[in-house]
Amino acid sequence: MTWQTYQPAALLIGIPLVVAFLLPFINLLFGKRKFLATFVGVGLALFQLLFGLLVVLPKAMDKPIFVFMSGFKPPLGIALWIDVFGAGLSMLLWFIALAAFIYNLSYLHVHDEMRFIILTILMVTGATGVSLTNDLFNMYVFLEIASISAYALVNAYRTAETAEASMKYLILGSVATSFVLFALILIYQGTRSLNMWDISFKIGSMPTGTLWLAIASLFVGFGVEGAIWPLNSWLPDAHPAAPASISALLSGAVIKIGILAMVRFMYIVFTGAIATTKQFSVFLMVIAALTVLVGEFSAYRQHDVKRLLAFSSTAQVGYMVLGIFSGSPIGFVGGILHVFGHGLSKALAFLLSGEITDKVPDRDLNKAGGSLSGISTAYSNLVAVLGLSSMPPFLTFFSKLFIIIGLVQRQFYWAAAVLAIGSIVEASYYGSYLAITSGSPLKWDRVSWRTVGYILLASGLVAISFLSPFVDNFSQGLLNFTAGTQMGFDHAVFNVAEWLINNGWMWLCIVALFILANLSLHAVGYAGLLISVLVLVFPQNAAELLGLSAGSVTSTILLGLLAVGSAVLSMVCLSGTGWGKNKSFQINAALLGFISLLWLISSNSLLSTLVAWEVLSWSGLMMVVGEGNRELASSYYGWAMASGLAFMFAVAGQALGQNWWLLALTLGVLIKLGMFGFHGWMIKVYGESSPVVGAVFSGILSLGAVVVTFKYGVENYLMFPVVILAGVQIIYGGLIALGKENLREILAYSSLSNMGFLIIAIFLSSKALQGAGLGSNAIVSYAPFIFAVAYALFESVLFLGTSYQRSNKGVLLSLSVVVASLASAAMPLTSGFLAKWSVYMSSIYAFSPLLTAVLMLGTILSIAYTAKWFILWLGSTSVTKRGVENVSLLVGALALIGTSFIQLGISWTGAFFWIVLLTLLATIVMLVPFFRKARQEGEVYTGSALFEPERATMQFEDLFYPYGLWLSKAAAHALEAGYTYLTSFFDFMADVVRSTYTGVINDYATYIVIFFIAAFVIGRGWLM
Repeated sequence: MTWQTYQPAALLIGIPLVVAFLLPFINLLFGKRKFLATFVGVGLALFQLLFGLLVVLPKAMDKPIFVFMSGFKPPLGIALWIDVFGAGLSMLLWFIALAAFIYNLSYLHVHDEMRFIILTILMVTGATGVSLTNDLFNMYVFLEIASISAYALVNAYRTAETAEASMKYLILGSVATSFVLFALILIYQGTRSLNMWDISFKIGSMPTGTLWLAIASLFVGFGVEGAIWPLNSWLPDAHPAAPASISALLSGAVIKIGILAMVRFMYIVFTGAIATTKQFSVFLMVIAALTVLVGEFSAYRQHDVKRLLAFSSTAQVGYMVLGIFSGSPIGFVGGILHVFGHGLSKALAFLLSGEITDKVPDRDLNKAGGSLSGISTAYSNLVAVLGLSSMPPFLTFFSKLFIIIGLVQRQFYWAAAVLAIGSIVEASYYGSYLAITSGSPLKWDRVSWRTVGYILLASGLVAISFLSPFVDNFSQGLLNFTAGTQMGFDHAVFNVAEWLINNGWMWLCIVALFILANLSLHAVGYAGLLISVLVLVFPQNAAELLGLSAGSVTSTILLGLLAVGSAVLSMVCLSGTGWGKNKSFQINAALLGFISLLWLISSNSLLSTLVAWEVLSWSGLMMVVGEGNRELASSYYGWAMASGLAFMFAVAGQALGQNWWLLALTLGVLIKLGMFGFHGWMIKVYGESSPVVGAVFSGILSLGAVVVTFKYGVENYLMFPVVILAGVQIIYGGLIALGKENLREILAYSSLSNMGFLIIAIFLSSKALQGAGLGSNAIVSYAPFIFAVAYALFESVLFLGTSYQRSNKGVLLSLSVVVASLASAAMPLTSGFLAKWSVYMSSIYAFSPLLTAVLMLGTILSIAYTAKWFILWLGSTSVTKRGVENVSLLVGALALIGTSFIQLGISWTGAFFWIVLLTLLATIVMLVPFFRKARQEGEVYTGSALFEPERATMQFEDLFYPYGLWLSKAAAHALEAGYTYLTSFFDFMADVVRSTYTGVINDYATYIVIFFIAAFVIGRGWLM
């Protein structure tokens, strides 16, 4: 391997040691002024960053740097080895230190500022030394410097709690460094060298037993420093005790030196020795998997904010180890990149925990509601949580994707499953954490140095995520100089830089629309309406703009879905009511959901689809977080993560040429659609949230799954079990909806039932498209599109309509709700009827009478529960005003009528026309007596199906009066007549049996026997 020398690189360690030594004298020189030491720390961190980023790191990315100390070359002299990993980690350390020092200007409450700052500088310098040294003994010295400083900093507040945590950390840390020292003694004894590269050539001469003893000792020592299970018990106690800025440094960067040391030993010192065998890698991965599971499940159980974040750090270390030691170059890169993405995200989260600690001294999450509801803190908290849960565009998204690809490539499927389980649990508690801390109305917070610290870390996370050319070069350097492989990173899976450049316009759209939303919500509503009109009027231009094939079937469908999504966005923004506690989050979420839908439509690769899908998921998270309900956010985000991970596995499978990738994609779609078994989140979110949440989820977010299925299809061999579950879902949702009294709960189970229809349509359509093509089955192929359009429109109108349940209803609002209710009940002249018809026809083409019967029963139930919903909605108040302010909902109502005339293999003559006409007539006949008797003087009446309604609150059975009375009389007559006929039949049979042994047959029995004999003879044709 080639390398270069650059002696000034030693300043990265020398300068901070000198500053730490001179700081007391500087303080005396300037009269012990307050914050003088902190400002010196800020200046030092800035110097380290600028020198490292502008001078050292670019050189290290070209070739590793050797720095020979005191003029003696290795192995005699001490040397620094600066590769991209070490240089990058040292820059991460000083960047977090810079943010922490600035943050301390508004936060620090310790007894001795000077002592605190000097210890912090020494801790960061020690960690930097571990990152850059090539000498094992100096690694031990720097590790001790960092550790001892950290012990003291944990006890910065000098309370009983901090003293106990510091002592526990001291004992375990001392044990760890003792194991490291013991291992170094064994290595020196076997090789007579302390230089890493020199040892790597001599390590084979060591006795196997001694070598393994050294490896085990190093694993224990650096496992404690890296907080790997079961050596992580110090971390959950140290974090709550330490100040927020120290917790940010400890978890964000310092514990990563344990990972770096393990990488140094595995990829330099022990290269080619027994330690790099597959068995040892598997052992490390088993430990990493246990670290993930223990860390995530422990974090899930926490109520202390900082203990939650601490256990989360343990789990994240497990993800890093899974990637680094997977044996795959792409997995190795993912594990290292996760070090940096997690470091910035977790440091930001720990700085924000200082705000919570100020308001809730015991850090109890149950008491921390709205503690991060300032503009800067809420959005910084959102960035931190999205970064920690690996959402795009943040670096952690790509790092976790690379880890998954590496694990799948090496066929560690069990480890990939552990990663998926851990990520789902992580999303669950981070969703809850975000909803508690940021789910309150936003307000302008006081600008302080803390704010600068938050913005600095959040900006750093965003910058490192978007500097993809740098990330690509950095990753290539990791492979060349750290992992020792010459594999080209650009060809490993895909080029991240190229992807971000090609999709940069979408991020600009997000920023532009966010600004527009904060300026005027109505402007966004009008923009949505304008987009819908332009797409419909100029479809060819819209298709070309989005990179679609103009005039193709897929283009027509996708543009139609885009038009519907923009119409729903218009309704949501112009209605102006039904928002949750954190309206700002929800406004941005609605916009983000629409942009992600646009992105899904324009995506030209599975990777772009994955990113758009994940952005769709975190727009839903923002929507739910706006409610401030931790259970809703936890449930939704956990299932959303499961769906996103399925898409990640699909990308991994496709990139590696494995044919199961479509199966993973299908599972992700089914989770997002809330298929029976995955439906818990849907019921909670739709049934317990504000009206706008249901409208956005139904009218915008649900369309994303339809877009994906039209682009990629679904795995058809899942059809049989999926259709069975969807059928159960249709009946289950309809029956439960009938028993509910709350409007949004009815709509939640209605959505569940309707999703069953949509899932069946998707699978039957996919089969038709992959089989006979469009042809005579055009209605089957278009069925998911037709159903998705109808569902998005009528559900969004109904959800928004629930905002006016207890207020006087305007004429326009009532008209819109009536049309939406008719569409939900699949009544003709609405697209709801056309949607159900298309699914019927799909089942008929599939030659499934049983499926058709289930669909018809589901439709009957939809008529019943929609009628109940309408009764409850209409019955609370009367229509007393024009309601011009609700004209936005009329957009949805008119669209429901207009889309019912879509010509997709349907002729408005013949059988279809007569079915529509007869259904309309039957509906009118059914509804006339209901409207005639159900309302009187603006009040609603109740009774039963058999008796005339009385004054009270209307119940569902009143819909059937007077038909219920007629039906009951007819049923009684039928039962009476049936009883008579059955009695006569059994008498006749008794006479026939009796005649076999008495020879006597009654007259009527004789006549009947003669009749059957005659019929038999004629039927056989004997008389012809």
